[in-house]
Amino acid sequence: MSGKSRAFKAELLLQRGIQFEAVPRWQRYGTGIYWEEFEKVGYDPHRNLETITTRHRVKIDEDLLAKDEYGAFIGHLLAAQAVDVQLSK
Repeated sequence: MSGKSRAFKAELLLQRGIQFEAVPRWQRYGTGIYWEEFEKVGYDPHRNLETITTRHRVKIDEDLLAKDEYGAFIGHLLAAQAVDVQLSK
């Protein structure tokens, strides 16, 4: 299937009763698993005030972008990771 066009593959699936565009996006493009940052509100009892901190959590993304947008998205993730590495040194 390597080197075959998207139209060829869609036609092959259609011959077997599968409409490619009706298949869920995650089955067509895959699932992404990566770290995401989020802000968490907490409380500092020593200073008696509310604080906001940045945390990381695993993000499971079943709605990945395609083509050039995906490349830009990956570039952004890699750049953010490089900044995190530099800050942790």
